[in-house]
Amino acid sequence: RIHTRNMPLADNVDLEHLATITEGYTGADLEALVREAALLALREDINSMRVHMKHFMEALKRVKPSLTPEMIKFYEEWYERARQQLPGRTAQIKPTIYA
Repeated sequence: RIHTRNMPLADNVDLEHLATITEGYTGADLEALVREAALLALREDINSMRVHMKHFMEALKRVKPSLTPEMIKFYEEWYERARQQLPGRTAQIKPTIYA
């Protein structure tokens, strides 16, 4: 929602669905996706007043996620090793990976 805050979206844009299908996308990836969708809408119709779901779906073909499942696994394993070495300091901290 942050990246689409000032973007005129068509009624058919389902941000919740987009969130579920963009696993592995970073904030920068999502920003690029939104920008690409807007450019696709403008290329289709320079007078376009709204970005439609079809523009996001086409943008998904062009903008790929930066994080791979292997990278996420690496960071989760790294966190677990660090937590075991410093049990008193990190026991209350849980990593958050938005991917």
